Amino acid sequence: MNRYKKEFDVFVCGGSEHVSLLKPLLKTLLPFGTVHLGSSFFSDSELVELRGLYDVLHKPRHSDDGYSNFELFSIRDINRLASAPHFIKLDADTYLDPDWIKYVEESLQAHPDAVLFGPIRGNVDINVELSGAAVRQLLNR
Repeated sequence: MNRYKKEFDVFVCGGSEHVSLLKPLLKTLLPFGTVHLGSSFFSDSELVELRGLYDVLHKPRHSDDGYSNFELFSIRDINRLASAPHFIKLDADTYLDPDWIKYVEESLQAHPDAVLFGPIRGNVDINVELSGAAVRQLLNR
C-alpha cells in the first residue's frame, strides 16, 4: 500500500449524470488516497462501469424531510468515515491539474494548522453571507 492511502481519505460525490466525469477523476485519484464514492443515485449498471475506480462506496440515505443528502453526507459522515490524517472532498465535476497532489503537499507543509484549502493557489479572502428563506425564518425577518 502506498503512503497516500494512509495519508488521505478522498471523498467524491456525484450522481448518474456524472458517470462520464467520474471515470477519469476517480482514475486520477485512486493512487493518492482511499477513494470514497458517495451517491444515492447510481444504477447497478453505472456501478459496474465505475467498479475498480474507488475503494469504498457510500449510499447516503434520505433525511427525514426527504432531502437527498449529499450536503448532509458531507457534513455528518465524512468526519466519522475518514480514518486518515487528512481528507479531501471533491465534486464529480472537478478538474485536477496534473500537479494537484504537489499543491496539496506544499499547502499542508506550509500551513500544518489549516483546516481548509481551496481549489486555487494563494490566499483568498472568504466572505460569508447567510441568506434565503430558511435563514429569514430562523431570524424572524
